[in-house]
Amino acid sequence: MKKALSLTAILLATAFGLISTTGCAALVTGSGTTYSNADKYTPGNIEITDTISTVNICWASGTMELTYHNADTVSVKETCKVALSEDKQVHTWVDGETLWVQFAKSGAKLLSSESDKHLEVELPKDIPLNAVTFNGSSCDYMIDGIEAGSLSVSSSSGDGKLTGCTAKNITANSSSGNIEMTQTGESESIRADSSSGRITINAEEAGDIRADSSSGEIDISVTRADKINADTSSGDITITAQEMPSDLRADTSSGDVTMYLPGNADFTAEIDTSSGDLDSEIALSKKGGSYVAGSGENTVKIDTSSGDIKIKTA
Repeated sequence: MKKALSLTAILLATAFGLISTTGCAALVTGSGTTYSNADKYTPGNIEITDTISTVNICWASGTMELTYHNADTVSVKETCKVALSEDKQVHTWVDGETLWVQFAKSGAKLLSSESDKHLEVELPKDIPLNAVTFNGSSCDYMIDGIEAGSLSVSSSSGDGKLTGCTAKNITANSSSGNIEMTQTGESESIRADSSSGRITINAEEAGDIRADSSSGEIDISVTRADKINADTSSGDITITAQEMPSDLRADTSSGDVTMYLPGNADFTAEIDTSSGDLDSEIALSKKGGSYVAGSGENTVKIDTSSGDIKIKTA
C-alpha cells in the first residue's frame, strides 16, 4: 500500500530546479537558467529541411503542441501576446538528426507576460522517429498521433494529453497535473506517474501497463495487455480489460476498485479490504484465502484500506 509520494515523482519535482544533463534548461521561468551548446541555437520560428529522427523539446510555461502536417519540413513556431526580443524567442538547434527546441536563449530572463507562449511543432507525416522527449515546467501539452520508437514526457505542473500515439515504450510523468493518454498499435510498456492528478490510459495492446498516483484517480482501459498495475494513495481505480491479463493488480489506500473483465475470465484473486464490500458479477469460488474464477490460471491482486471492490463483466 502506498503511503508517500513515489520516488519517480519526487525526483521529477526536484529535477526541475536543476540543469538537466540532457541539454534542457532548468525550466524555471524568469530565472535566467542555462543549457549546453547555447551558441549553436537559432532564435525565432523556423522551417527545417534537415533529416530529423529524434526530437527533444524543453518548454517552461504556456502550452506546447506536437503534431504532424502535410508539408515535408519540420516546422517550429511560437505565438505570444506580446512582442519578444530575439533572446526571448524559441531557440532551435539541429545536431545531426536530433532537433533541440528550447524555450528561450540560454540565460534569458522573461517577464510573466513574455512567458505565456504557445509552441507548435509540426512534423512530416512520413518521418521515421527513433525517440521523442518533452520536458515541461509549468505548461499544458498535447501530443497528437505521433509514432516513434520511444515517447517520453515530463511536466512539473500542467495537464498533458497524448492522443493516438504509437511507441515501443511510452512514459509520462507529472508532479502536479492530469495525464490523459490514448495509445494505438502495440507497445512493450506504458508507464504513467503523477504526484497529484488523474491518470487516464486507453490502450490497444501493451505488454506491461503501470500507473502510479500519490493523489488522484486512475482509469485504465485496454484491449489486450499482459500485465496491468495501478497504485494510488488516494483515489478510485477503474480497470477495463477486453482480454484477461496474466497479471492484474490494483492498490489504493482510500478509494473504490472496479474491474471490468471478460465474463469467461480465468483468474485467482487475492482480495484485501479493511473497510468495504466485495461484489462480483463473475462467479467466484473460495479456495483458502483466495477467490477463483474458471481455471484460475491468471493472477489478480486487489488491496484497498477503505473502499468497495467490484468485479463486473466487460
